[in-house]
Amino acid sequence: MKLKYAWLLLVGVSLLFGSWYSTGGPRGEKVALEASTNPSVIKLQVKVPGFETKTVETELGTFVDMYAPGAGGSPEIGSPNIPVIRKMVEIPEGATVELRILKLKEGETALSHPIMPTQPPVPKVQGARVEFAYNDKVYAKNAFLPGIDARIADIVRIRGHRVALVEIYPFQYNPSTNTLRYAGEMEVSLLLKGSDMARTTSTIRRYYNRDFEKVLEKEIVNYGYFERGIKAPELPIGYLIIVADAYYNNVLPLAEWKTRKGFYTTVTKTSQIPGGATTDNIRDYIIDAYNNWPVPPTYVLLVGDVNTIPAFIGSETGSVTDLYYAAIDGDDYFPDLGVGRFSAENTDQVDVMVEKVVDYEKTDWTNGEEWIKKAVFMASSDNHNISEGTHRYVIQTFLDPHGYVSDSLWHYYGATTQQVIDALNDGRSLAIYSGHGSETSWADGPPFDQNNIRYDLNNLDMYPLVCSHACLTGDYGYSSECFGETWVRVADKGAIAFWGASTYSYWTEDDTLERAMFRALFAEDYTWLAGMMDRAKYAIYQAGFSRTLYYYQEYNLLGDPSMNLWTEMPIDLTVNYPAVIPVGPYDMAVSVYASGSPVEDALVALKTQDTLVTGYTNAAGQVTLHIETTQPESVLVTVTGYNLRPHLGAAQAIPSGAYVGYLKKEIDDSGGDGVINPGETVDMTVWLKNYGNDPANDVFAILSTNDPYISITTDSSYYGYFAPNDSSPGSNPYTFSVDLSTP
Repeated sequence: MKLKYAWLLLVGVSLLFGSWYSTGGPRGEKVALEASTNPSVIKLQVKVPGFETKTVETELGTFVDMYAPGAGGSPEIGSPNIPVIRKMVEIPEGATVELRILKLKEGETALSHPIMPTQPPVPKVQGARVEFAYNDKVYAKNAFLPGIDARIADIVRIRGHRVALVEIYPFQYNPSTNTLRYAGEMEVSLLLKGSDMARTTSTIRRYYNRDFEKVLEKEIVNYGYFERGIKAPELPIGYLIIVADAYYNNVLPLAEWKTRKGFYTTVTKTSQIPGGATTDNIRDYIIDAYNNWPVPPTYVLLVGDVNTIPAFIGSETGSVTDLYYAAIDGDDYFPDLGVGRFSAENTDQVDVMVEKVVDYEKTDWTNGEEWIKKAVFMASSDNHNISEGTHRYVIQTFLDPHGYVSDSLWHYYGATTQQVIDALNDGRSLAIYSGHGSETSWADGPPFDQNNIRYDLNNLDMYPLVCSHACLTGDYGYSSECFGETWVRVADKGAIAFWGASTYSYWTEDDTLERAMFRALFAEDYTWLAGMMDRAKYAIYQAGFSRTLYYYQEYNLLGDPSMNLWTEMPIDLTVNYPAVIPVGPYDMAVSVYASGSPVEDALVALKTQDTLVTGYTNAAGQVTLHIETTQPESVLVTVTGYNLRPHLGAAQAIPSGAYVGYLKKEIDDSGGDGVINPGETVDMTVWLKNYGNDPANDVFAILSTNDPYISITTDSSYYGYFAPNDSSPGSNPYTFSVDLSTP
């Protein structure tokens, strides 16, 4: 192989002109594919409208860069970069697969120059040079390459779905004669033998989850055939928290909130992992939960730094990765659940991360909400045309149409660190960087380091998602606190979550990743962190980059994988349900409205001390949930959803007949401010209500306490008769005094 230094794709390549070769479609039309499926054969009808060529000048001469919209490239460095179509095809359990290919509308053309060879990725390192890769042995071949029309690259498993990774090659290229053959249409058939449809159905049903099905529906070309007729519940959602023992109590408020909003939450201490908290043992524990628990986890949150919850070391990256806590079904790298990490070294840091997420999801904010529609984009001065171009595309394609105000802080044109500080302190929901980085900073886009986060930010309750398309900034295995960890660990400032690379990243791959993530968020409704990030990684796979596995390993989430991003001002809800329900089995109807219109797909959760029941509202904004209570108690009613301000309410379960309970109180204190303070004597008038369906007679209520600092002087009041749903104060207030020494 001949290798020669060049500023490839950065300054040494000149794209002189472009030509469109039509095979039946207009310029720019994408590859189209239709699938038909039955238990014995899956047929893929492929249409390739055409391809584009651009002449490229390099140090080794002139080449033709070839591109077919909707197709990826060839990953073999130094060999001709011929377009490849990569598709995921769902196949039944137990089936063996044989391919049969029929090529239609074939043609042949002579190219003006050799097809450009696939080049090594260019790292985001200052002054990086790449070796121009040219495999002279391949280019000397007098044969049409790649020499196959289609193949199954692998068969993988993705959350209960068995998926064939099919590669289709509509182009064949003879480098010796510089001749290109193409097929404008192809029929690729997957012939199936031994399909176990019963096992296929039962496996899909067990792991069916709305979030993951939404991702797979976009990725699998024949999605829907094997899922048809499956009455699989979209719920429940399993949420597994694995936490270092020292942080157990600190993470409980998050677990309680996730449970209240409708997640079946399990908190496991590292001391409870069989065999101890090694990477393999933790992964085995997650696999067991996935395979055997009644509710398999959809999300896993790791709470602890690598000294308490170790990370895997990527086979391609040599750096830390949590990928294999998510890719647990089979030996492939496609996630079967969403994973994130609260990388904490002490209890205070866990408290910070828990409080940030709970407050973010509840909209417990102190600085307004306008910041939700603001974003800041930062680009380095080195290779600025790449990072700026990506940012501009994202802003113009996705953010501008959604009413965002976006800062464009381009270091090449003089943007400063202070401008970054000012933007973040003004409140931004998205902070996106592309350029050079290190374990402790952004190097040049503009420069921004850990001390800027710790000492210059004051963005209380206005925490952005930080996406760092830069080398090393997400290396949470670094010897000390890394840049990404600082963002999420600092109290009352910083970020809600951080997504970044644990080792060196690359210009073209980062460009693809950023575009795909924003497309997922704004055009495809992947609004939760794990969803948008996994969807972005699928784009890396489809592009056919030589470092696909590398990218799956190096980009990790420091944050809650299940968390929805706010992309609009929170929508206030009107939620209707009975205030009182009878003890015992009961079907509770809940209706959800916003500005008088029904809200579809709101998650409604009913929770008692022992029971959690969940469901999504239908198009009429309604859901009926079956709840069973065994004693008088409060039933918490929680409604959440994308861009919906949470509703936190309760219904009271009461026995049949009369049921009198507390309604409200009025304080008359000696201080006159309505606040009970030490040293005061208080008259407290209490209203009671009959929540039952029968009248209550001769009601008499006694006030008691076991607080040693409270002395009750009038402990009883007469209420008399209550009709159903009637309320009234007692005949006299209760009187008590508060000791002056009350702490």
